[in-house]
Amino acid sequence: MRMARQGKVLTILFLVLVALVAYLVLSSESIKKTDNQAAPTRNENVVLSEQDYQAKVKEIFSAYQKLAADNKFTKEKVAELKNELLKIKGLQEKFQKLHLDFVLALDKTEDYINQHDQSLGETSQLIIDQLKAGYSWLNN
Repeated sequence: MRMARQGKVLTILFLVLVALVAYLVLSSESIKKTDNQAAPTRNENVVLSEQDYQAKVKEIFSAYQKLAADNKFTKEKVAELKNELLKIKGLQEKFQKLHLDFVLALDKTEDYINQHDQSLGETSQLIIDQLKAGYSWLNN
């Protein structure tokens, strides 16, 4: 009687174990399917072509230059330019320094507007001048 009872307990434990393994296998298959379906919509690894990147940055740079020439810097306009620049994804490695320096220049311009510190404005302009010298396509 005791053996029969132990046999029943072992059988129940075995069935629970089989059910658990089956559940894990089936749920891992559904996770794989979900991951595979989501993969085509990810654009994180898409790299912009050189022409596309240059066109986008040149447009933002020209807008910045126009604001500087007209002396119409406002917090909102500079923030808008910076946001447009930060939206650009997939930049090539050779443009990373340009991108970071341009964001830094916009940050310094924002700080200049907020703090009315002339040295911040000069620093921003120095960065912009270096960008123009280093990347001639920004001047065209």
